[in-house]
Amino acid sequence: MTIVDAFHSVKEDDKPLLARRYHNTDNCKIGQEIPDEERVEGNGDYTLCEDCAEA
Repeated sequence: MTIVDAFHSVKEDDKPLLARRYHNTDNCKIGQEIPDEERVEGNGDYTLCEDCAEA
């Protein structure tokens, strides 16, 4: 597990505010599923995803 710059999906805006998550590890399965063209740099003031938090 390596910490990377925070990122989130452009689709997070479609979710309720409390359900929006960002990622910051390279081995997060949810983060890995976000295509490069849908990634946004930064945490978006969202909550860190559970997988990244456990890493």
